Amino acid sequence: MGVVEDAVKEKLSSIYDPELGSDIVSLGMVRDAFIADGVLRVSIALTISGCPMRAEILRRVREEFDGLEVKVQWSEMDADMRKETMKRARKSAQARAEGTKISESTYVVAIASGKGGVGKSTVAADLCGVLNQRGYRVGLLDADVWGHSAPIITGEEGSRLSAVEVSGENLIQPLEHDGIQIVSVGLMLDDPDASLMWRGAMLGKAVEQMLRDVNWDSKLNYLIVDMPPGTGDVMMTISRLLSKTQIYLVTNPTALSSKVAQRLWDAALKSGVRVVGVVENMSYLDVSTKEGPIRVQPFGQGGGQDLAERVGVSVLAQIPIGSTAERLNAVGEIADDIERRMPVAGRHGCAADMLKRVQDAFTNSVEPDVSFAKDELSK
Repeated sequence: MGVVEDAVKEKLSSIYDPELGSDIVSLGMVRDAFIADGVLRVSIALTISGCPMRAEILRRVREEFDGLEVKVQWSEMDADMRKETMKRARKSAQARAEGTKISESTYVVAIASGKGGVGKSTVAADLCGVLNQRGYRVGLLDADVWGHSAPIITGEEGSRLSAVEVSGENLIQPLEHDGIQIVSVGLMLDDPDASLMWRGAMLGKAVEQMLRDVNWDSKLNYLIVDMPPGTGDVMMTISRLLSKTQIYLVTNPTALSSKVAQRLWDAALKSGVRVVGVVENMSYLDVSTKEGPIRVQPFGQGGGQDLAERVGVSVLAQIPIGSTAERLNAVGEIADDIERRMPVAGRHGCAADMLKRVQDAFTNSVEPDVSFAKDELSK
């Protein structure tokens, strides 16, 4: 990066890129700038050559340096520069973000998928039930605004959220279902079957409201977020307001679903949100026959494993098509991983979990895996 004169830098710092949410100097877009012989010469690197903000940035530079001739040299960032710019943009957005009603002690777990139809919402709801049965205080945020399904899955279609005043502030009170707090757009609409003709930005705003204007229990151990399929505004909202969120990718055994889910992993990576595991839903069906039980794989096999290998995480559960008991048993494996990665203080702390694993390892005569402890202790 070249030399940017202080007086020039101060003026250029007032020029914001609304898409990245910060000024062009802080984002590292200004590579060189100086005034000589009544001419401002400035070198600006854009994230992409066809950046739609190019004309607006030029207009604002000319406005700030009215009376001077302005000569701009445009360039395009390389991959490393673009990565650093996005990192700066995330940090800036997180620093400016208003607080939410989610307690700092609450672990946020997002259940996400690249495409619809893989059973993501059912996994999220089942996971809430399993964690609740284990004695944890759990909340379910149905952030799939267009495809909200939490009210249907939980049998609360006719219920509606109510308002409550807390410390002089009017907030939305979550619905309590079997000890689980639930918030969904489907519990707010007069006609939950009506389609929502909302643009992407409105989805992000709706999720913001469900995080800031809801009277979430301050003692929640886990908040499970049912994400909308794909990438978009909700992912960016979550990364900005709940930067410590950890994501589980849900796919099915098909190659198509796993490849689409990889795009979501890429979006999470760029948003600074950690993907910690893959869940393969609808993996198989055990069928009884005269010759004995056979295992059928109607959607093929290998999709979950292929995805996990491509993104560098493990397949945590293969959820079968079949009885509720079999499904919940597989979901329990996800809950096991959550307890290991995000231990609730005073219940399943890191030290207690490590001791149990070491004891189990000696019992089974295998080498103990305590690598997770390094992750916990480095936080």
